[in-house]
Amino acid sequence: MYIIDMNTLKKEGEFGSRAWGEACAAAAVKILNAANLPRDFEWAFTECYTHPPARLLEGGREKAGYYIMIKDGEVSGGDGEPEEALAIRGFHIRARWAAICNQSGAFYGAAGMKKRREGEAAL
Repeated sequence: MYIIDMNTLKKEGEFGSRAWGEACAAAAVKILNAANLPRDFEWAFTECYTHPPARLLEGGREKAGYYIMIKDGEVSGGDGEPEEALAIRGFHIRARWAAICNQSGAFYGAAGMKKRREGEAAL
Protein backbone atom coordinates (compact mmCIF):
# COMPACT_ATOMS: atom_id res chain seq x y z
CA MET A 1 0.00 0.00 0.00
CA TYR A 2 1.29 3.43 -0.96
CA ILE A 3 1.19 5.99 1.83
CA ILE A 4 1.64 9.72 1.38
CA ASP A 5 3.78 11.35 4.04
CA MET A 6 2.09 14.74 4.43
CA ASN A 7 5.34 16.22 5.74
CA THR A 8 6.99 15.68 2.36
CA LEU A 9 4.36 17.54 0.33
CA LYS A 10 5.32 20.88 -1.11
CA LYS A 11 3.21 23.61 -2.63
CA GLU A 12 2.78 23.19 -6.37
CA GLY A 13 1.23 26.20 -8.02
CA GLU A 14 -2.13 27.75 -7.25
CA PHE A 15 -5.27 25.62 -6.92
CA GLY A 16 -6.40 24.78 -10.44
CA SER A 17 -3.15 25.81 -12.13
CA ARG A 18 -1.23 23.59 -14.56
CA ALA A 19 1.50 22.94 -11.97
CA TRP A 20 -1.08 22.04 -9.33
CA GLY A 21 -2.97 19.65 -11.63
CA GLU A 22 0.19 17.96 -12.84
CA ALA A 23 1.32 17.45 -9.23
CA CYS A 24 -2.06 15.96 -8.24
CA ALA A 25 -2.04 13.64 -11.25
CA ALA A 26 1.57 12.54 -10.65
CA ALA A 27 0.80 11.63 -7.02
CA ALA A 28 -2.28 9.67 -8.08
CA VAL A 29 -0.34 7.80 -10.76
CA LYS A 30 2.22 6.71 -8.12
CA ILE A 31 -0.53 5.48 -5.81
CA LEU A 32 -2.39 3.60 -8.54
CA ASN A 33 0.77 2.02 -9.95
CA ALA A 34 1.54 0.66 -6.48
CA ALA A 35 -1.92 -0.94 -6.33
CA ASN A 36 -1.09 -3.67 -8.90
CA LEU A 37 -4.47 -3.35 -10.59
CA PRO A 38 -5.69 -6.03 -13.02
CA ARG A 39 -4.56 -5.37 -16.60
CA ASP A 40 -8.15 -5.26 -17.87
CA PHE A 41 -9.25 -2.66 -15.30
CA GLU A 42 -10.44 0.62 -16.85
CA TRP A 43 -11.28 3.74 -14.90
CA ALA A 44 -10.83 7.48 -15.21
CA PHE A 45 -11.12 10.57 -13.08
CA THR A 46 -11.43 14.10 -14.40
CA GLU A 47 -11.81 17.33 -12.48
CA CYS A 48 -12.49 20.42 -14.54
CA TYR A 49 -12.89 23.87 -12.97
CA THR A 50 -15.30 26.10 -14.84
CA HIS A 51 -15.09 29.89 -14.82
CA PRO A 52 -11.47 29.96 -13.59
CA PRO A 53 -9.60 33.24 -13.25
CA ALA A 54 -7.83 34.25 -16.47
CA ARG A 55 -4.42 33.72 -14.85
CA LEU A 56 -5.10 29.96 -14.76
CA LEU A 57 -5.58 29.85 -18.54
CA GLU A 58 -2.42 31.70 -19.50
CA GLY A 59 -0.01 30.23 -22.02
CA GLY A 60 -2.71 28.79 -24.27
CA ARG A 61 -4.19 26.51 -21.64
CA GLU A 62 -7.80 25.79 -22.63
CA LYS A 63 -9.17 24.24 -19.43
CA ALA A 64 -8.30 24.35 -15.75
CA GLY A 65 -8.31 20.81 -14.44
CA TYR A 66 -6.56 17.47 -14.42
CA TYR A 67 -7.18 13.80 -15.09
CA ILE A 68 -6.16 10.30 -14.08
CA MET A 69 -6.76 7.39 -16.42
CA ILE A 70 -6.29 3.62 -16.26
CA LYS A 71 -6.55 1.97 -19.66
CA ASP A 72 -4.90 -1.08 -21.27
CA GLY A 73 -2.93 -1.74 -18.10
CA GLU A 74 -1.37 1.74 -18.10
CA VAL A 75 -1.91 4.46 -15.52
CA SER A 76 -1.55 8.02 -16.76
CA GLY A 77 -2.56 11.48 -15.75
CA GLY A 78 -1.87 15.12 -16.33
CA ASP A 79 -3.22 18.55 -17.05
CA GLY A 80 -6.55 19.06 -18.77
CA GLU A 81 -9.70 17.08 -19.45
CA PRO A 82 -9.02 14.85 -22.48
CA GLU A 83 -11.91 13.27 -24.35
CA GLU A 84 -10.24 9.87 -24.02
CA ALA A 85 -10.51 10.07 -20.23
CA LEU A 86 -14.09 11.37 -20.33
CA ALA A 87 -15.09 8.38 -22.48
CA ILE A 88 -14.09 5.92 -19.72
CA ARG A 89 -16.35 5.08 -16.79
CA GLY A 90 -15.22 6.62 -13.56
CA PHE A 91 -15.68 9.86 -11.70
CA HIS A 92 -15.97 13.04 -13.72
CA ILE A 93 -16.67 16.40 -12.14
CA ARG A 94 -17.12 19.90 -13.48
CA ALA A 95 -17.49 22.62 -10.88
CA ARG A 96 -17.09 26.36 -10.64
CA TRP A 97 -13.55 27.12 -9.59
CA ALA A 98 -14.58 29.68 -6.96
CA ALA A 99 -17.13 27.30 -5.42
CA ILE A 100 -14.53 24.69 -4.44
CA CYS A 101 -11.19 26.50 -4.33
CA ASN A 102 -11.59 27.58 -0.71
CA GLN A 103 -10.78 24.05 0.52
CA SER A 104 -7.19 24.43 -0.64
CA GLY A 105 -6.68 27.49 1.56
CA ALA A 106 -5.29 25.52 4.49
CA PHE A 107 -2.36 24.42 2.35
CA TYR A 108 -1.76 27.58 0.31
CA GLY A 109 -2.11 30.13 3.11
CA ALA A 110 -3.23 33.74 3.22
CA ALA A 111 -1.66 34.84 -0.08
CA GLY A 112 -3.41 32.10 -2.01
CA MET A 113 -6.65 32.70 -0.15
CA LYS A 114 -6.55 36.38 -1.18
CA LYS A 115 -6.33 35.40 -4.85
CA ARG A 116 -9.20 32.94 -4.45
CA ARG A 117 -11.39 35.55 -2.77
CA GLU A 118 -10.87 37.83 -5.78
CA GLY A 119 -12.14 35.01 -7.99
CA GLU A 120 -15.11 34.39 -5.72
CA ALA A 121 -16.03 38.08 -5.83
CA ALA A 122 -16.03 38.00 -9.62
CA LEU A 123 -18.76 35.38 -9.52
